[in-house]
Amino acid sequence: MLELDNRAFTPFSPFWHFDRAALDEVGQATASHRRRVVRQRATRWTGSTVIGHAITGRTTTIGFIQRLAVDPTAEGQGVGSALVVDALRWLRQTGAHEVLVNTQPDNDRARALYLRHGFTEREGGLDILHRVIDDPAGDPVR
Repeated sequence: MLELDNRAFTPFSPFWHFDRAALDEVGQATASHRRRVVRQRATRWTGSTVIGHAITGRTTTIGFIQRLAVDPTAEGQGVGSALVVDALRWLRQTGAHEVLVNTQPDNDRARALYLRHGFTEREGGLDILHRVIDDPAGDPVR
């Protein structure tokens, strides 16, 4: 998972590059969290490969997509969307009413992914996107 994470964040500022300790620490930042991976199917000759991962956390009613990475070779295949939808469902089921995620201002793919899933941009220096997930009029998992 760490190798995948490093490949996904290579084009961006060193601020976004994590070592094993930092990646482990991400989940400990909230009262409750879970980790999910997406694997590429194994063939007869190779084992499965992790092509995406997400760490989602929650306080009492606020959720966080704390880390989401997709292997650059798997971009555009729905891996990121599957991880976001999974995170939103889990957060809603566990009592979160809103979700925050931050991303690099120059990561257009990530920003577009979150915007497609109903997040809105907040004002301020760091790109933080926000989404209400308990809106009965809206679909929480687009």
